[in-house]
Amino acid sequence: EKSNSKINIVVSYMNKVVLYPLNEYLIDLASSLEAGDLSRAVSILEPLDLSLEVEANWNALAKLALEQENFAVAERCYSAIGDTAKARYLHEICKNKHPSSGYPC
Repeated sequence: EKSNSKINIVVSYMNKVVLYPLNEYLIDLASSLEAGDLSRAVSILEPLDLSLEVEANWNALAKLALEQENFAVAERCYSAIGDTAKARYLHEICKNKHPSSGYPC
């Protein structure tokens, strides 16, 4: 069931109906990751307040970005969670990878 851009799962059990809300950002994020659209995944996470769940998603995105050698996205992920050492290191990798083209790599 979808109403006012909120998605709910309707479960009927023992003559009771219960609505379980789904987190739309998680659905959008999973869709982006499945499609390999890392930039869209970043744009989904950016407006969210940092919580344990959001931090875990930034970390998962960073890992995927590193596996794909997308160092600019990985840098953004580590910046979002406050890991400045990794973010700076990745920034240097980007600068050194294409010194004449500038940043991002």
